Formats: sequence, structure tokens, C-alpha cells
Amino acid sequence: MRKVKNRYIIAEIGAVVLIVTLLVYMLSIIL
Repeated sequence: MRKVKNRYIIAEIGAVVLIVTLLVYMLSIIL
């Protein structure tokens, strides 16, 4: 259970990082 939970947390953090990087990339293009 703990291993699965850790993987889920890592995947969630990865998704958040991807979204943030995409937003920054779009903002840099707009600005």
C-alpha cells in the first residue's frame, strides 16, 4: 500500500510540475 501511495504522490507531483512549466512557457510567449 505504501509503495502504491508513494507512486501516486510522485505521479501527482510530476503532473503539477508539468502543468506549471506549461503555464510559465505560455506566459513567457505571451509576454
